[in-house]
Amino acid sequence: MNKGLQKVLGDLELPDKERQLRVEIDKNLETTVNALLAAYPALLKPQQAGRSNMIDLDWKKINARVIGEFASKCILTYGQEEHTSKILTALIQYAYGVGYNNFDILAEKIPEDFGAGLIGEPGRLLEINLTGQLGAECFLGASYVAVTVLGNVGYGFAHGSKNSFFDISGFVGEDIGIYSEGCTFLVQSDEAYDKVRKSTKTHETWKSRVYCRPTGRDNRVHILTY
Repeated sequence: MNKGLQKVLGDLELPDKERQLRVEIDKNLETTVNALLAAYPALLKPQQAGRSNMIDLDWKKINARVIGEFASKCILTYGQEEHTSKILTALIQYAYGVGYNNFDILAEKIPEDFGAGLIGEPGRLLEINLTGQLGAECFLGASYVAVTVLGNVGYGFAHGSKNSFFDISGFVGEDIGIYSEGCTFLVQSDEAYDKVRKSTKTHETWKSRVYCRPTGRDNRVHILTY
């Protein structure tokens, strides 16, 4: 069933009080996201780039859903701006640091370098779900993250990443996971499997795992014990 239709039907089955509460939550979400979008252009000034904590955020009103909605709309409007990836990555890192997790981001084109340097924790991976086409070198040097991508990933995705999980449902570029260590890559096709397995091989050894979904060549899964 279409997710939008499923949500509408689900809302119709709710008691009046709870349905009204959901309307208020959605209204507050839109207001908060719009306020963040209005404050965002000031952060694009070179001297402020990456200092996302300069937005005066009321963290009692901010949650992972707000961050996801804001990032999605921000990429749509400002995705081509030089510092957008750095600022959004810093904001997600800060939100994770104050206790939020599991961020959902939807954008047609997610800019290069998004997620670079993100750091989660052992036992509490920083979780991000992305729908869209990822530019080059996203999640470069990230560690302890769990990333699900419904879309294609560009050159150098997860380059140098450590102790992380990456589920990729689309096509993959070159050098995916190169120099990664302790990571697991789950891919959708035989072609992607071969490319990622090749790029994660360093000095004749693998320091990350590569899996292909059962619809592909699952008998060729390479398993490494660290």
